[in-house]
Amino acid sequence: MDQVDLRREYFYATPAEVRELLSEIAGQHLLEYHETPEALEWRASRASLGTD
Repeated sequence: MDQVDLRREYFYATPAEVRELLSEIAGQHLLEYHETPEALEWRASRASLGTD
């Protein structure tokens, strides 16, 4: 039987905030971070619809 998660917790952070915290933690070891995801499939579907 499925159970309902009564302790659902949601957190909101911008990509810039995530990058800042990762930089603090990883320092020079943070090699690459993109604030805009590639989302290749999403962009391809948008292009096929003529909306992009």
